[in-house]
Amino acid sequence: MEERLAKLLRDKLTACTDAEDMFCVFKRFNPLLARTRVRIAVKEFQVQLIATVSKAIEKLQSKFVLKYESSSAARISKLRGIPPVSTVQCSVVCETFIFHSVLVVERST
Repeated sequence: MEERLAKLLRDKLTACTDAEDMFCVFKRFNPLLARTRVRIAVKEFQVQLIATVSKAIEKLQSKFVLKYESSSAARISKLRGIPPVSTVQCSVVCETFIFHSVLVVERST
């Protein structure tokens, strides 16, 4: 029975197109993750999910923070008197998101 559940969960996770879909699947099947065989079967997907979320955060951070000062948006904001984006605040938000994402995955194991 556990093998069938693990296969079903693996199939659902394989069909996911992004991290949000994977979070939904993990949330839906969370009670099954207490079973050893099921947990082992989806471990690779948990690692993949953490890597995907980390890459997405790095991409967002580089898009909005690291290159902002030289972007046209920064020049327009300066002309309009809008203060620059706080890189400290953005990095804290990104780190918080990573922390919570890891907690969700760890709680499911």
